[in-house]
Amino acid sequence: MMVKTNENIRHAYVSGDPDKVPFLLLHGTGGDEKDMLELGEFLGSDNPMLSIRGRVNENGLNRYFERFEDGTFNIDSLHEESEWLVGAIRDLALRYDFDPSEFVVVGYSNGANVAVQMLMRHPEISFRAAVLLHPMLIEPTDIVVNLEDTKIFMTYGEFDPLVSQEAFANLKDTLRKGNPALSVFRYQASHAINQVEMQAAKLWLYGNGFVAAETEEHHHH
Repeated sequence: MMVKTNENIRHAYVSGDPDKVPFLLLHGTGGDEKDMLELGEFLGSDNPMLSIRGRVNENGLNRYFERFEDGTFNIDSLHEESEWLVGAIRDLALRYDFDPSEFVVVGYSNGANVAVQMLMRHPEISFRAAVLLHPMLIEPTDIVVNLEDTKIFMTYGEFDPLVSQEAFANLKDTLRKGNPALSVFRYQASHAINQVEMQAAKLWLYGNGFVAAETEEHHHH
């Protein structure tokens, strides 16, 4: 069998401290692999980071899977692209000497949604934890995946024009069936990432031992 490695995975890598938990960073629509590094840096300045760009282009905007003209999601594309992404993660994990199951995946919007897809449909790549910023369930499912060893932190903005209360609740209920350690952070905000949820995510990561406490030396610059 010929193994096709994908040389053309647009990504960014930060070596960080190899003793720290690595982050896998997944951007929102129109973002790219560099976008999320700043956010990763805020969450855990010493953690190694791997950030991967979605390979779908929607009118010049990067995404992890396609949408139809009317804005609905292309489920075939979701399957194909999450398959591709799992392969990309494995390739890059090998290249940079990560164990994929050690990753804490941090995804925003479209990146959070593809992270959910991987959690639900690709148990072969089991993440240690997930920080899902403004996620929703793209493909309803009755499949119950064992998430007992997975910690999940998810955020919801009460005024989010893209993620309805129902879409968020569906996702929460679907994930719950797998029995993860689930924390939900709801607050009065729209779809954009803001400081409040970032601070909450950071505290959650710290509480779970995924990032180190803030030390004074980071505040010198």
